Order: sequence, then structure tokens, then C-alpha cells
Amino acid sequence: MDFEYFLLRFIQIVNDFSFIIIIYFIGLNSIYMLLLLLSIPQVFFRNKELEIEREHLFGREKPFPPITIIVPAYNEGITIYDSVKQMLKLDYGHYEIIVVNDGSKDNTSEVMREKFEMYLVPPAFPVNIPTEKVRGYFKSKKYDNLLFIDKENGGKADALNCGINASKFAYFLALDADTLIAKDGLLRAMTTLLVEKDVVAVGGTIGVINDCTFKNGVVSKVNFPKSMLAGIQIVEYMRAYLFGRVGWNYIGGNMIISGAFGLFDKQTVLECGGYLADTVGEDMELTVRIHHNEKIRGNPYKVYCLPDTVAWTEVPEDINVLARQRERWHRGLLDALYRHKGMAFNPRYGVIGTFAFPFFIFGELLSPFIEFLGWMIFIGALVFNIVDYNFFALFFVASVGFSLILTTTSMLLTQVSLGQYHTKVDFLKMIIYVILENFGYRQLTLIWRLKGFYKYLIGDKTWGEMTRTGFAKSEDDDDDGDEVDDVQNRLEGNA
Repeated sequence: MDFEYFLLRFIQIVNDFSFIIIIYFIGLNSIYMLLLLLSIPQVFFRNKELEIEREHLFGREKPFPPITIIVPAYNEGITIYDSVKQMLKLDYGHYEIIVVNDGSKDNTSEVMREKFEMYLVPPAFPVNIPTEKVRGYFKSKKYDNLLFIDKENGGKADALNCGINASKFAYFLALDADTLIAKDGLLRAMTTLLVEKDVVAVGGTIGVINDCTFKNGVVSKVNFPKSMLAGIQIVEYMRAYLFGRVGWNYIGGNMIISGAFGLFDKQTVLECGGYLADTVGEDMELTVRIHHNEKIRGNPYKVYCLPDTVAWTEVPEDINVLARQRERWHRGLLDALYRHKGMAFNPRYGVIGTFAFPFFIFGELLSPFIEFLGWMIFIGALVFNIVDYNFFALFFVASVGFSLILTTTSMLLTQVSLGQYHTKVDFLKMIIYVILENFGYRQLTLIWRLKGFYKYLIGDKTWGEMTRTGFAKSEDDDDDGDEVDDVQNRLEGNA
């Protein structure tokens, strides 16, 4: 009797939740489709805009205000030299680079001080944002626009705040140490600030640099990664940036500027108090706080994401490193939404409060729970031999089928407009990865995101070790620290 009662109750629960789950995924993917449609004209018109920008703005130094590039570095000894070397040859008139060593345990400090011939200097600026203790400020004998700060460990946000304190200019670019900027990427991002009205923050699409070749820090050839794990992430990035960020531009709902590449109006950030140091999602939290503050003040403003690739980053090829990254991302999402929960469903915050914020709650934060519940219902039905194959077919179409359509469309759109991967083999690999992502990889990310939720609830704010393999080099790459020159050929488009 007890078993029969349990079985009847289980069947009732399955019936109650099955319809809700189907409607959830249909609604979620319909919104994704809308965002994808909104991103299409931006992607196609962007190439024409770039031609106009190059003709009227690129190459002219006067229209572009000076900018500070801030690079927080923790255990980045493998990549820091190549990253900085590339930054020193960007197509931009006037900029400074501030590398902040956040108490690294490897040779990051030694590499910077030796390769760029650093010498100790006194600070000559006010400390607007409190940070952990600074050990020393160092200038380069070779490059007047390069500053190195060595400080006690305080986390990425603390390192960024330290860089903001030392920055000279009204705009700053927050850049990960393992990220390489496209040679004209800074020009393209800053052009948006100048052309678009009231823009206070600009993000850019990030490309995957794994197995690409570069010469003296500049990407010279875009190659498709050899690693399956990295290849699947390419497909994932294409989808995420197109309708996860670019699609929000039209309706003003961008709630995240990636920590890998984020250009900001410094005064806007200072008015927010800088980056928040006690979160692992400092990039999203700052973006949401900018929305909050600007709405409260009644200031006209925009947070914009460029559809073209402005920078390249190394993605994890180790499953354990990737797991730590994804659960940390979900912790950061949860933390940012919880800290600013008063914005949710609040018309005072416009599109952000009434649409974007609720979408991120139900469409991003809670989606792993809904999908996990769907799979558990199906597995339980298999165990008790009460499978409703109509439900399973609808669940599969609503969750996996829609995802396949959206991802394939995103990939085709990216290829047609940007054309980063040119060979038939690369295209075939992407098609295969679009399919494989939904059978194994997606379920793993589901588990990682649920783990991130759990770790947040128990108060875990650790970053997790992110190991680097370093950038691939072409055979004629200059490794001996020769002077950075300006004779590199600019890569067309987004290379």
C-alpha cells in the first residue's frame, strides 16, 4: 500500500510539473530567439560601421581621448610578457598600461621587472578607493607608458581598484592578463563611446585564442582549437555573446560587461565606489551597480556590447579548471542578483528592473534547477516504468531542440559576418560540437552551476585555481625582448 501510494504521488508530481517545465523552456528559448533576432542587424551592419569608422576616425589621434589599460595579474608568469608586449603596439594614439601584481606566488613580478627594466618610483596620485597594501610602484625604462604595481593579495577586484587609483585618464579598460586585444580593438571600443550617445561602459565579443598563432604578441592566424573541450566553448561563446549580450543593446538590458575586456568611464565607476572586493563576480556586480546608480540619479546612460571580436582569451582545456570557472561564474551571478534584488520587478529601473533582471533570475540563475528537475522526472519515470514519451519528446524539443536551432543560427551568423574560421574542416567541427554540446557537456555545466549555487549558500568565496598553458607561438616569434615596433600588419576584421 505504501509503495502504491508513493507511486501515485510521484505520478501526480510528474503531471503537475511536466507542463510547467515545458512552458518554461518554450518561453525561455522564445526570449533567446527574440534576442538573437535583435542581434542580427547589429552584426551585419557592424562591418559597414567599421568601414565608416576607419575612414573618418581611425588613424586620427585627436578625436580619441587618452585611456588607461588596467591588467590585474595573479600567477600569470606564463602569459604576462606576451600580453603586455602586445598592448604596447596597439593602434591607439595615447594610452598607458598599468599591470597590477596581486600577490602572485609565481614569477609574475620577476618577469615584469626584468623584461621591461622596471625601477621603483614614488606614488603621485590620490587613493580614491581603499585597497590592500602596495609594496611598490615601478616604471619601465623602455616604455614611458608602462607602470607596474606590486601589492598584497586582495583579489581581482582589489587589483582593479588599485589600478583605477593610479590611472591618469578619464577612461580605463579592465583587461584580463591572459587576454590579447585585437590590434585595433581599443580603437573600435573607444569609437563606440564617442559615436554612441551617453555610453558609460563598453564590452566586446571575446574570441578563443587556444592554438591560434601570433607573432610578437599579435594574433597572426586564427586556428580552430585541437582540444574538443576548447572547441565546444567556441560554439558556446558565439551563442552567449550574440543573444546573451549583443541582443540586449536595442532594449538597454545589458547587465554584464565581461571582466576579460571592459571599457569604462572612470568617473561613473568612482561614483559607484569602484569594484566590490568581496565577490567572485566583480564584473557583473559592477555593471548592475552602474545601472542602479545611474537610474537613481536619473542620468541618461548606455551599457553597450560590441558584436565584433575585440579581444582573444585562453579558455580552459582541463575539465577540472573549467568546472571551477563555471561554478564561480554562477556564484558571481547569484551574488550580483542577490545584492541588487531590490531592482527586480521594479519599474523605477526601467527595462532593467521590469524585464532584464527578472529574465536573469528565471532564465539564467534558476534554469539549472528547472532542467535538473526535468531530467529527474524522466529518470524517475524510467525507474518506475511510467514514462510519458509525449512529455519526454516535448521536453527534449523545448530544452535541447531549441538550443540546437539557436546555437546553429548563432554560429552561422557569426561565420557569415565575421568569418573567423575559414576551412571546411573547421566548419564541420563546429557543426559536430553544436550537437555534442547538448549530450554530456551541457549536463556537466548543469551540475557545475548547481554546485556554484550550493557553494554560494555555504559562503564559499574562493576563486579557484585557474592554470594557464600559455599562448602558441609562430616559429619566427620574437622571444628575446626586442623593442616593440609599429610595423605589424593590422589583421582585417577581427583577427
